Amino acid sequence: MFEKAFLFKRLKNLYKNEPLAEKLKEVFGEDTTLDSDKLKSLLLVVTRNVTTDSPWPISSNPFAKYNDPNRKDRNTKIPLWQLVRASTAAPIFFPPEIVEWDPDDPSKAFVFEDGGLTPYNNPGFFIARMATYPAYKLGWPTGEKNLLVMSVGTGSAPKVDAEVYGGGKNAFSNLVNFPAALMYGAAVDQDINCRIIGRCIHGGEYDKELRACDTAIDNEIGDLVARGDDGLPASLSEDSGRQFIYARYNAELSSKWLTKRGLQNIDPASVAQLDSIDHIDDLVKVGQALANEVKIEHFCLDRFGQFYS
Repeated sequence: MFEKAFLFKRLKNLYKNEPLAEKLKEVFGEDTTLDSDKLKSLLLVVTRNVTTDSPWPISSNPFAKYNDPNRKDRNTKIPLWQLVRASTAAPIFFPPEIVEWDPDDPSKAFVFEDGGLTPYNNPGFFIARMATYPAYKLGWPTGEKNLLVMSVGTGSAPKVDAEVYGGGKNAFSNLVNFPAALMYGAAVDQDINCRIIGRCIHGGEYDKELRACDTAIDNEIGDLVARGDDGLPASLSEDSGRQFIYARYNAELSSKWLTKRGLQNIDPASVAQLDSIDHIDDLVKVGQALANEVKIEHFCLDRFGQFYS
């Protein structure tokens, strides 16, 4: 995925797009589209349309306005590999992806970048809205007994980003880290929305001695997890009237978070960058440490079932 671009092209992007595109074709199939029967669940892919300067969430929702089978330019005819490639085209790192909705109409060709640069970097809140808001025509019922949103992040490093913008950094260094700063801010905002509109049952580990969560999403509002006197999430036996149950898993790539999990030998700055390919082994360890937070009770199987057949 991270194969360096030719030297003269690095003024535009650091890496080639061809290796990633070829791998996506291999995995998904070059001709697989959003209306393929290979998709066993609904899928939402978030991109940023550079041409129109707007976020474009593209889904396999069969009832969506722009998925109407009578439309020549319907979303579901676009190859899946190309949508994924478009949604991962992080500026500076990868060139944008051009997608043609109608080969006979040049006005229906658009330039796309990573959806992380939209407000939907963390798409949890948006996908809950899509499932329930009447305009999307899915009509899923809301309520704590009807809807569960599970959100898995890719790690956050706000302190590292803050240091990047310190004195002594050149313009290019700041520019390379700018996408990550935008993506972090968008992810936090959407996470807060989910915790306020939904009922958050997990959003970081609780320290019983300090009586606080070590990964509070905001120093003013805390982690927004309703807890009992023992520090554990409050019982779900009483409905609090929220729109859905919500759990968030995300690693904070800081010395404090890593040290608490026995990973003090990992340099936070080394695993925080978007192209941290030289530290894959460390990233795997971070993922394994985060996985320890996942509990079977978070899935509320007594009300939502097994999720698979």
